[in-house]
Amino acid sequence: MMNALTLLASARIRLHQNDKIICIYGVYGLLVLLNVILKSVLNSTYAILCSKPNDLNGFGNIVTKSEY
Repeated sequence: MMNALTLLASARIRLHQNDKIICIYGVYGLLVLLNVILKSVLNSTYAILCSKPNDLNGFGNIVTKSEY
C-alpha cells in the first residue's frame, strides 16, 4: 500500500515537471511566433517606407525589375 502511494506521489511530481516543461515550450513558441510576425511586419513597412515609388506596384508590393 505504501509503495503505491509513493509511486503515485512520484508520478504526480513527474507530471508537474512535465507541465512546467510544456508551459516553458509554449511560452517559447509564442515568443518565436511573435518574433516572426514582428519581423515580417517590420520588413514590409521598411520596404514600403524606404523604397522608391517606382519599386512599388499599386498595391504596395515590391516589384522586381523582371516584373516590369
